[in-house]
Amino acid sequence: MNPLQDVFISYGRADSREFAAKLNQRLIAAGLEVWFDFDDIPLGVDYQKQIDDGIDKADNFLFIISPHAVNSAYCTLEIELALKRHKRILPILHIEEISRETWQQRTPEGTDAEWEAYLRRTVDPTYHPIGTCRMAPRASEGVVDAKLRLHGAQGLRVVDASVFPGHLSGNTNAAVMMVGERAAEFIAAGE
Repeated sequence: MNPLQDVFISYGRADSREFAAKLNQRLIAAGLEVWFDFDDIPLGVDYQKQIDDGIDKADNFLFIISPHAVNSAYCTLEIELALKRHKRILPILHIEEISRETWQQRTPEGTDAEWEAYLRRTVDPTYHPIGTCRMAPRASEGVVDAKLRLHGAQGLRVVDASVFPGHLSGNTNAAVMMVGERAAEFIAAGE
């Protein structure tokens, strides 16, 4: 079984495998004990038992948020176990440009017109980065719901400008403060 760890890294392989590997290397270089599936699961063992054991023995659960991770049943199980075990959840947002090839793999029946519509919705050359954890229904590629809860996870919210589904006509500061106030209200009300 795994020795005690400082950090367990959870990620969606389709989007974040390289990013997670680099993060693992940097955390190790900083002197931390890190549980990372490519390093810590020996061949020929019960994969899920090793993951559960890694979560149990880690102080912190580092969740790399990406489109694949929030839609992954495996990542959902990992988050649920981390919450059940009262682990400190450290969310890291990881969004990279999605190529036409990646989009087509995720949307096999997608047409050229749908690809162009996707680009119009997601590509914007602005200096106030927002919308990377867009508030919308999961079926519409949203990451959080109207109460700022991460789709597919319990007890995890995103509370910053990344939840805005589109650009604002002014500075984001006041709007982000409002999001924080609303999140506090939701949490205080137990919603």
